[in-house]
Amino acid sequence: MAELNKTPREGIEYFKKAVTNVGGRILGVLVNKVGKSSSGYRYYYGGYKYSNYSYGYGPEK
Repeated sequence: MAELNKTPREGIEYFKKAVTNVGGRILGVLVNKVGKSSSGYRYYYGGYKYSNYSYGYGPEK
């Protein structure tokens, strides 16, 4: 869980490494305190390859 524009990127990266180092998988992301004033919405899709442990995001839609 992260708060928009407050949670440091380093903290999120540390959490991700801690989870993956013990064989865990991150299933989703929860972001708090996102303003209602934003018009529209955006989403991304991602993938995970277990063969070479690479992670990447697809283009914005």
